[in-house]
Amino acid sequence: MYCCFFQCAEDKEIRDLVRKNLGLRPLHDLLQQSENKALLAAVTGAIWKCAISREVISLLISYCTFLYLVFLIIRISHNFKNFEHLIDLYNYLIINLTKF
Repeated sequence: MYCCFFQCAEDKEIRDLVRKNLGLRPLHDLLQQSENKALLAAVTGAIWKCAISREVISLLISYCTFLYLVFLIIRISHNFKNFEHLIDLYNYLIINLTKF
């Protein structure tokens, strides 16, 4: 059900629409619902896919999403699927941050 977040974020037009219409903040806010593992996996995947663009990374920095991702990695590391998504996202964002 939640996989649509992740799948939609693969499309450049949709990523741009999400960014332009301030859709990243609700995605960030959904990270706080870590008790719903399926939703968390979909949201981290969508943020990861959206973070391809520099504009998105700038917004994620302003929302402190990176810090919250570190918190989630520590908190839910026992669930490998979610942990894998979070590590992939965190690595991707750190690599792109060094390009600024």
